[in-house]
Formats: sequence, C-alpha cells, structure tokens
Amino acid sequence: MLVELAPVGVALAMQPGSQGFGVGEIVVKRGSEPCLVVTAAQRIEIAALRLSPEQVIDTTAAGDSFSAGYLAARLQGADVADAARAGHSLAAAVIQYPGAIIPPSHMPSLKETHHV
Repeated sequence: MLVELAPVGVALAMQPGSQGFGVGEIVVKRGSEPCLVVTAAQRIEIAALRLSPEQVIDTTAAGDSFSAGYLAARLQGADVADAARAGHSLAAAVIQYPGAIIPPSHMPSLKETHHV
C-alpha cells in the first residue's frame, strides 16, 4: 500500500498488527524526508536523495514517480530498501524537469536506481 497522508500513514504503519488486514507491505512517502517501509519483518526508513534548491524545477508527479520506481523495483525482485532507493531516485530525476517530462537520455534505468 502506498500512502500519501504521511502523519496518518506513519501512525497506522507503526501500530502493532498493522499487517493483520492482509497488507504485507506499507510504504509511507514523506516528500524530501525519508520514506518509511513497514513489513511484518521490519520497519525501516530510507533517506530521500538530496538536491540543491537550484536542481528542483517542478515537483509535479514526484510522489507518483516514487511509486512507479518502488513498484517496478519490487516487481523485478528488489528488496524493500532497494525499491525505496529506486523510488527516491526516479522522483529525484523527475523533479529536475518541468512538467514531469524527463528527456529519454536522462531517464535513469531500473538497474541504475538500484545502486543509488
């Protein structure tokens, strides 16, 4: 489950038994702050990539881009930490261009996002 409401999401994710409803994985995105990933086995925070204010052009679709990177990495077999890094990497790339349109030559590959 990818959650947009960070304070509520964090509170719910930290509750004992939060996976009791058949949800195996909870990701709480918090913009430029670390995301929180909760599974039955772990609760981890993964830092977002830091960009200078000059690098941030347009934050349109940053959250959607994180979700896309995270889910693509998980579908390729990445663990939750690497998937979160992939999500942060894609979101960081997207916000450096207007209108969430990255030139194809600057689009990070899934392989590149795993090694951020």
